[in-house]
Amino acid sequence: MPTIAVTTDALLVSTGIAFALGIVGCSRRTARQWVGHGVMGFAMAAMVAPSRDPLGPAVWAVVLGGMVLWTAVAALHERAAGDVPGPSAFESAREVVELGLMAVLVLVMPAVHGRSVMLPSGHHGETATDVRTLVLTVLAGWLTAAVALHARVASAGSRHTHRTPAAVGGSVAAVGTMAAMAAM
Repeated sequence: MPTIAVTTDALLVSTGIAFALGIVGCSRRTARQWVGHGVMGFAMAAMVAPSRDPLGPAVWAVVLGGMVLWTAVAALHERAAGDVPGPSAFESAREVVELGLMAVLVLVMPAVHGRSVMLPSGHHGETATDVRTLVLTVLAGWLTAAVALHARVASAGSRHTHRTPAAVGGSVAAVGTMAAMAAM
């Protein structure tokens, strides 16, 4: 049993590192970005320790969906006002992708370990292997999109390109943590 506690502790530390690097990597550090990274961090922690999650996967998905909407609307508003230089637009796109994929993962991840999100007794006809493959595919897509969008931020000439490695590190740590959760 101690091995599980160590693994959970390691995943929680990794979640914290992903959150911290994500915040450090934000070029604008707006309240929306802080809240978005905070929601993602708490949702990941809830997936690591589901027995201590007061909300449950469905509520986290709704909260993350709200963050996707807030981020997308803010990005469109900034773009319409002409306030969004290239790097900020790419950063907003990365945030939308990461929040959206996290919303999917928060709903799917419990099924990897045989827990159903939708029905208390239900099995949706998918085996844990099928769900694990879906999770790993989503994570591969997340990593690819995050790295590509981070590269676009850096190449667009942001004055904050020195923060790009931290932002990439945050995305990689989040994906690695989620992959480790799927492998458990």
